[in-house]
Formats: sequence, C-alpha cells, structure tokens
Amino acid sequence: MDEMINSENKRPAYTRPAFVFSVVWLIVFILYLPARNAGWVSDTCEWLQKIRTEKFLDFINVKQSRGSLYQFTQLATYIFYRLFKENTVAWHLLFITIHAANCTLLYIVCKKLFEQSAVKDSVMIAYGAVILFAVCPHISEVIVWKASYHYLQALLLMLVNLYWAQQFLNTSRIKYAVYGVILFSLSIFSHEFFYLTPFFVLSLAIYYRFVLNAEKTVSRKAILYFVIPFFLLCIVHLLLVRMASGGFSADIGDEINQPLKGYFRKPPSYIYHILFFGRFFSPQSREVVYNFFVSKGGIIVVYGLFSVFCGYILLRFKHFSFKGKAAILVLSWMLMCMAIACPVWFGYIQTVQFDRYAYFMLPFIYLLLLFLITSLKIRELSITVFVVFAFINIYFTMRVNKDWKQSTQVVSHLLVPDAGNKTVLFLDVPANMNGVPMVGPFLHFSFRQMYNLVNTQKINNTAYDVVSYNMLAPDNGAHVMVINDSMIHVTLNQWATWWWYGMVGAFSYQNEDYKVNMIDPGHWYELTLRRPSSQYLLLYQVGDTWKAVDIALRNDQY
Repeated sequence: MDEMINSENKRPAYTRPAFVFSVVWLIVFILYLPARNAGWVSDTCEWLQKIRTEKFLDFINVKQSRGSLYQFTQLATYIFYRLFKENTVAWHLLFITIHAANCTLLYIVCKKLFEQSAVKDSVMIAYGAVILFAVCPHISEVIVWKASYHYLQALLLMLVNLYWAQQFLNTSRIKYAVYGVILFSLSIFSHEFFYLTPFFVLSLAIYYRFVLNAEKTVSRKAILYFVIPFFLLCIVHLLLVRMASGGFSADIGDEINQPLKGYFRKPPSYIYHILFFGRFFSPQSREVVYNFFVSKGGIIVVYGLFSVFCGYILLRFKHFSFKGKAAILVLSWMLMCMAIACPVWFGYIQTVQFDRYAYFMLPFIYLLLLFLITSLKIRELSITVFVVFAFINIYFTMRVNKDWKQSTQVVSHLLVPDAGNKTVLFLDVPANMNGVPMVGPFLHFSFRQMYNLVNTQKINNTAYDVVSYNMLAPDNGAHVMVINDSMIHVTLNQWATWWWYGMVGAFSYQNEDYKVNMIDPGHWYELTLRRPSSQYLLLYQVGDTWKAVDIALRNDQY
C-alpha cells in the first residue's frame, strides 16, 4: 500500500483524487449558485412534513406509495435534518459534496482501470467524463431538488463497492470484501438502483480475468466474496418487498407491465436527450424524434443497427485493442443503467422532469464520448470538440438554473390574504416552470400544506387546488371572467401551458363545493360554485401574486 501511495504522490497534482474532487466541487458550486435556495418544493415539502410530525420509528419505516424499503435512506436524511434543519445552503452544499464525491470515485476507478488496460489517454478520458458529468444540465434535478437525495446516495454506494471490488482484484485483501458486503447490506434499504451493483462487480471481475489476465483464483474469489453475497441479498430484498407490498417491484409498480415499445423507445430517447440536448428543442421537433423512436420503422432501424454492432463486437472482440475492450466494458455499464431506467417514466415534454432516472447512466455515456473524442487523430481537434461540447452543456445548465431561481422566487412570494372563515379556491396553481417542480398537480399534497410548512401565518380554512398549469416564464398566469353569482371562466394568459389535475391532463370533475367544466384543457375552464359566492375566496395567480376575484365585476376579464 505504501508503494501505491508513493506512486500516486509522484503523479502531477492535477491528476490526484483530492484535486479532482476540489475542481468538480468548485465547478458545481459556481454553476448552481443561482439555485442555492431552490428545490424545497413538491415532494420535498411532503418529506419535510413527515420528518417534522412523525415519530422516529414511523419516519424510518415510512411506507412509500408502493411499499419501498428505504430505511437506510430515511435514517440518513433524518440525521442530516437534525444537523441542518431547514438550512437551505447547508443542504445545497451537502448535495454538491456528494456529487463531487461520486465524480471523484468514478475518476479513481476508471483511471486505474484504463491505466491497467494500457489505454493511452486514460487520464484525459476519466477526467473529461467527470468534467462533463459536473457541467451537464441533466444532473440539475438531482443536485437541486431535495427529494432526489437518494439518487446521489445510490450512485455513491455503488461506486464505493465498485472501488472496493477493484481494490480486491488488485490486492486480494479480504477486508474489501467484508466492507463491500456490509455496505451492500445497507444499500438494499436505500434505493432500487442497488440492483446494478452485483452486475457491475461481476462484469469488472470478468474483465480483469479475461482482458487483464488476472489470476483465476482472484477472479473466483471476487465472485465468491462479492457477487454471490450481493445476489443473495438482492433475493432477500425481493422477498421483503413481497411481504411489504405484495409485489416484487417496490418503486416501479404497474409501470413494469407497459407495452414492449415503451421499453424500446427510451434508450434512444435518452441518447437524443443527453448527447444532442433533445429536451431543449421545440416541442414540435422533439415530438418528431420521439415518435420516430416508438414507430415500427424506428424500432427496426435503431435496434437493427444495435444488433449489427453487438454482433460485430462478439465476432471481433479478441482483435480489439485494450482501449476498445475497456470501452466495451463501459458500454455494458451504460446499458445496465439504461435497462433499469427503462420501466420508469421519461420526460418527453419538460426540460428537467424525470432527469433523475438518467443520473446513473450519464457518467458512462460521457466516458464513451471521451473514448470517441480521444480517438480523433488530430489532438487539437479532440480538445476543440470537448471544449465546445462542455460549453454547450454549461450554457443549458445556466439556463435551467435560471428556471430554478425564478420558480423559487414565484413560489416564495405567493402570499395568501386573510380568508376569514371562507373556503379558499386556488384557481391556477403553478405546477412547474419548464419542468422545474413548483407546487405540483397533486391530489395528496396541496398548496395549502406546502404554504403552511414555510409560512408563520397559516391557512386553516378549507382550501382546494382547483387545477394546475405549467409555467413557461415567471410572469405567466391566468385571468378570470365573472359570468354570474355562481359561475366564472378561468383562462390562461398564455398558450402551451395546459391545465393539469392530479398528475394528468385536467378534466371535468365536481365535489360538494364546486364543479369544474373543462371546456378546453389547453386554455380555459368553467367553474360553478355550489354555495353563495360570499362563502368563497377565489384566488388566481399571475406571476408571483395571488389576486382575489371580485364576483361583483361581471362579464369583464381581469
């Protein structure tokens, strides 16, 4: 070990893990300064309500919507909450630090792997991928939205185990296997992405045995001490999920039964989204691409080419260079991450929504991109391509963080006037801004609950989120026309923002207090009150202000 440390100390300072960590941390810190107070919305507020009100054991053993077993994650967030409370800056720094740790671990594992594979540009490939992982806009949801903590933690746990497995393959020290099994035992109570870990370790052991010609006994011991216990613990987790929820998929639920084309369309959509910034194109352009990926012809083309590529790899693998074989290992890791993300939602409409599911695949996509860039024969061209691509990522990251900042300002300024003893109807609740979560179109968690968590003056009245909509800019909102004493029309001030209700497009519905007639889900609806209007406070949102409807002003838009 002393020799390894001395060898590491002889390397240039910029290649050392501590330097890499510092660089990544500083880059992410600067990029996300505008969003430092953002992310305390939507599901985060629901978590905040639970941690404030529930007993310790009830919070640790909280039952998610589908019975997920997240005790380790709940304990971690409980400890952090006791340390930081609702200090937004402290939580922001925590998230940045964990992401920087993930980048550093990725760098350590990949640099060593590539060096042992005699890859000429090993440092450049590992370093470049880490930089892109730090500056890309696709990590925004995980870095800013506090409800995404477990994605950061899940990648950290997997990379630590991958690092220990690599150390074992190089040193045969049993302590790394002990560490790995203990950590993985905790991981099964964190997030379902832990299922990737045994496959990553298994593929690494196979690579060391058959590509790097590691001793057969070492590879066998890696499988015996790491892989087999990991798979057994996965079975234990599946049985526990079965006991807790009656199924075998805690987080995915019924989505696992989606049509096959639902699975097929996502891998190419992720590539389009990540490498070609598909989410930032116009809705019409995106729709053309996404529809092609789900069409019969698109599936044939994409997976036909992929099958030919895989066949070529199988036939020519022995003749590949070490760099090519290392790239194939990284490709297998990327495909594993895509496979586990395929059953869950993909955000085809918004710019941030559901990006958290891509968090695991991002570093491996960027590693493959760096393999490709460093293969260019002209060094200056390689550097130019990398720098241009990095700055495009930075531009879109700054654009997304502007949305985080502005959406936070809107929500924090939406103060509710005194309603007396009236029933409050929020006529146009802002669900998100370009996919950045705000209040959300939820049935189980309302604007009133969110408001009461962060404001000293509480809303104790009966209150309803009538419908929600997607904001495109901070000045978006709606206007109202009073038809008579019991009927009003609510119309969005802008197009393409749509009405939502309960995570789906809005529809007509009614309850004991009012009736909604959704005339045009993209523009306006009719609201009928079921009691005298004097018993209601009707509020419509414009920008960062709630405005009260004056029922005496008839047939006039305001």
